[in-house]
Amino acid sequence: MSGWVLAQIAVNVIFLLGFIVLWVKLRRPPQEDPRLSRGLQLLQSKISILEDLSDRTDKQVHQLNQLLEKKAAIVQEKITEAKKQVHTLERSMDKSIEVAEIFQEKIPHEEIVERQQTVKYVKAAQLAHAGLSVDEILEKVDLSRGEVEFIVSVNKEELAFDEEHLPRWIQKAKALREDNKEAQSGQEELVFIEPKTPLTSEETEKMFTSEPPLAQEMDSLKRVGEEFKKACEEFEKKQEKMEKESQIISEATQKIMNKAKDVTHKIVDSAEGAVQTAGKAMLNVGQQLMKETPEALKPISGSLKKTTEENVKKTSRRYIPTRLKKDPPIVEKVEFPRIDINDNLS
Repeated sequence: MSGWVLAQIAVNVIFLLGFIVLWVKLRRPPQEDPRLSRGLQLLQSKISILEDLSDRTDKQVHQLNQLLEKKAAIVQEKITEAKKQVHTLERSMDKSIEVAEIFQEKIPHEEIVERQQTVKYVKAAQLAHAGLSVDEILEKVDLSRGEVEFIVSVNKEELAFDEEHLPRWIQKAKALREDNKEAQSGQEELVFIEPKTPLTSEETEKMFTSEPPLAQEMDSLKRVGEEFKKACEEFEKKQEKMEKESQIISEATQKIMNKAKDVTHKIVDSAEGAVQTAGKAMLNVGQQLMKETPEALKPISGSLKKTTEENVKKTSRRYIPTRLKKDPPIVEKVEFPRIDINDNLS
């Protein structure tokens, strides 16, 4: 019987020590895993690096926007200058056309003769379309009979050309001829008055031998032509400069955008790699912690509130063997004094 009593006492002591050790370990604050803290530090460092890179990209994009705005303003200024040059060229062209119209009758050449001939043809066609006969057209237009007959046969029912699309010089020539006719009709009505004093021979010679100042007019026309050529050359040079600048700007912007795209791709790739590595590390650490932590720690928060001995015994019976298999508690040796039954009986 004494052996069974000692064994029962030893088992009770072991159970008590195990319960005390388990209770002490459960009351201790949980220790952080160094691998988890390292993973968190690495993740924070990667996040700070990504934030720095994003700030740099934002600065570069802001600088690019400012540069593009400056270049756009420069291009706009060049466009306004080009418009001004075009306006000046148009004005000079109008002036040159006016001067040419003024002096085209005083400077005969092949083009003017052709224009005068075309004016005659147009007038003959309009008269034929109006219903006049060949003889009436010959009286009003200085053309041969064969030409007039051909024009009448072609344009009698319908004009062979569109009057709205005729050039301006034909319309102006018509207006000038009408004005000249009106002036001639007015001059015919005037009465010629003879001068009271007869003209001398010198005055008559001056009247018939004096020539118009064509040299000055030719010089002015040459100057206008030279100025027009210079303006055209300057405009072409400016256009070439503007095209070169626009090409340089487009190439620079394309290079900058390509660099920005490369940087963003690198940032995204590095961020994805860092997140993946950090996630894998966290998963590995969590799996290892789940493996290492005993299953008894999950329902302990509810079991600690219960203070009855029965629940403590149930929890000890349920969870102590699993804990002892993996991490057996340290049991100190206890020496019990020997008791002689005979001495006690005596």
